[in-house]
Amino acid sequence: MKILWITPNVPYPVEDGAKRATEALLCSLSVHSVELHLVTTDSRTFSKSERSEIVEHLGLKSLEMTYSKRRPYHRLLTQPLTPLTMVRFTSSSFRELLEAKRKEGGWDVIIYDGLHPAAHSISSGAYRSFWREVPVVYRAHNVESEIWNGRTERCTNIVVKMLLRLQSALVKRFEKSVLSQVSHTATVSQVDSYKLSELFPGSPSTTVPIGMDFSSLDFHTTNEKKQVLFVGKLDWKPNQEGLQWFLEEVWPTVYERRPDLRFVIVGSGDVSLLAPYLDQGGVEYVGRVKSVTPYYKDSLISIVPIFYGSGTRVKVIESVASGCPVLSTTLGAEGLEIEPDSQFLCEDSSQGWIAALEQIKPDKAALIAKNAYQSLEKKWSRSASSEQFIGILASLQIDFASRQKSI
Repeated sequence: MKILWITPNVPYPVEDGAKRATEALLCSLSVHSVELHLVTTDSRTFSKSERSEIVEHLGLKSLEMTYSKRRPYHRLLTQPLTPLTMVRFTSSSFRELLEAKRKEGGWDVIIYDGLHPAAHSISSGAYRSFWREVPVVYRAHNVESEIWNGRTERCTNIVVKMLLRLQSALVKRFEKSVLSQVSHTATVSQVDSYKLSELFPGSPSTTVPIGMDFSSLDFHTTNEKKQVLFVGKLDWKPNQEGLQWFLEEVWPTVYERRPDLRFVIVGSGDVSLLAPYLDQGGVEYVGRVKSVTPYYKDSLISIVPIFYGSGTRVKVIESVASGCPVLSTTLGAEGLEIEPDSQFLCEDSSQGWIAALEQIKPDKAALIAKNAYQSLEKKWSRSASSEQFIGILASLQIDFASRQKSI
C-alpha cells in the first residue's frame, strides 16, 4: 500500500501532542507492508543529516517539504475567507509540490493529517476536491471549530471577540467542506466522532485511538518525587490560557502550603507569557527537550489545565504510559474513558486543584498511576491503533475500486 501522508509540519522531533500522535502512528504503520511518503511545509529548516534521521525514525520511504513563514498574514489581503491559522498552507510552493504529487499518481490512499494542510486546496473559504482518483482520509486530531468557539466564548474584549467569532465561522465552514469531500474521517475519540457528525451529518467516520508505547513499569512508591509537571506547546491557546490560570489561581497557594513541591514547565513555543511568573517560588521553565519521558518518571504528578478544545489529550496518555498520574480538568481527560479519583484526579475549580495538590502523597499517586495504566494499555497501544487504521485503509481501497468500476 502506497500512502501519501500530508502533515502541517515535520512530526519529529516530537514537541507537542499532535506531533506525538502522528509520530506514534507513522512509526507503528511502518512495520506493516506500506510505503509511507510524507509531504509537509515547515517554518524550520533541516540539514541533510537531520532529514535522514527523520526518515529513518518514522520509517518513511520519502520526505518532501517546502519552507513556509510561520505567520504570512500579508496573504489575508488576497484571501479574506481563508482562516488565519491556515494561510501558510496556501503558499505557491506547497501547492506546486502537491500538484506534482497528484500528477505523479500511483497512490493507494491520501491522508490529511489534521485540518490545516487541506487548505492547499481552499477556494472561496471551502475545500475544493483535489484528489479525484484516490480515496482521501482526514485524520482529525480534534474538532477545530470547537477550539475557536471555546476561545471566543472565553474572550472578554469586545473587539477581539468579534474577530474571533469571524475566524470561528471561517474555520467551521472550511471544516464542513473537508468533511463533505473526503472518503473517510478517522477521529481520535468517540466524542469527536459525535461532534463531527453533528457538523456534517452522514460523513463516514471511525474512531482510531492514538497509539502509545506502553512498556512494563514498576509502580514503586518513593518520597523523593516532589515535582509537578506541565508538558505542552506554548503556542496553543488552550495550553496558554490553562497554564496562565494555573500560575495565577492555583500555584501561589499550593507553594505556600507545600513549599517542598516545585513546578516544572516543559515545552516549546512562545515563552513570553511565562515572563511574569518565572520569579514565583518553585517555578522552573525547562523549554524544549529531546524526550519528555524522564520528566514524567521524575514527577509526582502531571497537570492538564484545559478548559476548551477537543480531541484526545495526548499528554494524558503520554503521562500514564510513563507511569505518572494526572491531575486534569474534566475536559482535559475527555474521551479517554478513565475514572476520576481512582485513575486520575479530576477538578474544575481553582480550590479543587489546590486541595488536590496539597493532599497528594506518593503512595496515592503511585496507585492512581497504576490504575490508569492498566485501563489505557490495551485500547491505546500502538499495535492496536495501527492495525485498526490499516484495516480502514484496506476497506477504503476495496470500496473505492468497486465504485470506480461501476462508473
